[in-house]
Amino acid sequence: IFVIPLFNIFAVIALTIYSENKDDTSLLKKSFLGILRNPCIISIFLGLLVILFRMMVPASAFFVRDRLPFLYKALGYLASMSTPFAFLLVGSSLDLGHVVKDHKKLILTMLMRDLVFPILTKNFIANYGGAEANVLVSLSHLGNETDFLTRVPDNQLGESAIMHLKRHGVGTDHILRGSSNLGMYFVETGFGGRPSKVLYNRAHSAITRIGIDDLDYDEIFKDAEWFHMSGITLAIHEKCRNVAFKCLEACEKYGVKVSFDFNYRSKLWTIEEAKPHFQKAIKYVDVLFGNFFDMNTMLEIPVDPHLETDEEKRLDVAKKLMDHTKVYYVFGTDRIVHTATDNSLSSYCIRKDGICFKEGPIRFSIYDRIGGGDAFSSGIIHGLLKDYDNPKYALKFGLATSVLKHTLYGDASVLSEEEVLEFIKTNGNAAVQR
Repeated sequence: IFVIPLFNIFAVIALTIYSENKDDTSLLKKSFLGILRNPCIISIFLGLLVILFRMMVPASAFFVRDRLPFLYKALGYLASMSTPFAFLLVGSSLDLGHVVKDHKKLILTMLMRDLVFPILTKNFIANYGGAEANVLVSLSHLGNETDFLTRVPDNQLGESAIMHLKRHGVGTDHILRGSSNLGMYFVETGFGGRPSKVLYNRAHSAITRIGIDDLDYDEIFKDAEWFHMSGITLAIHEKCRNVAFKCLEACEKYGVKVSFDFNYRSKLWTIEEAKPHFQKAIKYVDVLFGNFFDMNTMLEIPVDPHLETDEEKRLDVAKKLMDHTKVYYVFGTDRIVHTATDNSLSSYCIRKDGICFKEGPIRFSIYDRIGGGDAFSSGIIHGLLKDYDNPKYALKFGLATSVLKHTLYGDASVLSEEEVLEFIKTNGNAAVQR
């Protein structure tokens, strides 16, 4: 709230110093009046008044977005023009002839801006993401028709999240609105021997207020082909779990393929809390993304004590799992962490008949690791949608998609099918394409 007004206060001081016909004796007065008249500062405080007003008035009174969408869009376009228009006005008031003459004051003003700000606030970069959303964004860019089921706050954060999905071609017809909070997580990016760290802030978010009767399950799933879900959804709240299992029941009713990624997060719930819900979900799953820990610990599938290697143990519990469930494929990755920014990744697939397929390893440098697993899932799903009986192709495509995602900033892969296939064809040759 205070960063933008403070930035503009310094800007007004700078403009006053370099304005024409300035009088040093009235510099303080002109600066003070300029601050009071600054449109950006005024708009901040007017915005606070509007927020207070909206908090006191029922939400039903604000009908422009729903009843007059054309007017709502027009106002949005007008608002987006205000910033560049303000910069034009600022630029027209500068007299650059004073810059050389008053360079000492210019340096002082710049120091105030660049040294005082970091003391008052720490910068961070924000973007939208989430396990299932990342998978859908990637699938959309790979050429698939997708739709997202969730609940977002009925405010600018929620609207912006929906616009983010729309920009990536993800369907939003079934997204619910309500409450005021959007789930968040913060990532401190690692480097060298220092690992990345994640902090979650998801309690009381809009999705935790979703009701089991809020969705029309028959309408949503009667024509669906594939449903993907992760364990993070089950971890967030009991209401999320209720809706998730209702979705799984609808998938079973309409013959929709189900893929499930354990995505166990110890900072969201304990192993003991997670076990019963994972064990309940597994009976609906066709394609599973998991590892030995997930199957042995979460699903409590015993391993032959005589086996020695990790691969033998993983194959053993996977075969036992598929013997008494409908799971047809188990996919996963093995990662070697050389440093936080230098990893090797390989992938495996265990089919219901016990045959195991492998790809990799591929060694690569990391630009942004977050979302690598979701990219792997999306690549596998895309491959199976093209040919469900060809796990080798899906495995190769999934590994390539995941490796490429590590070279992109943001939570989701935005690569096309052609780009992934080109990476596979050239074995990751990073030569400039001309």
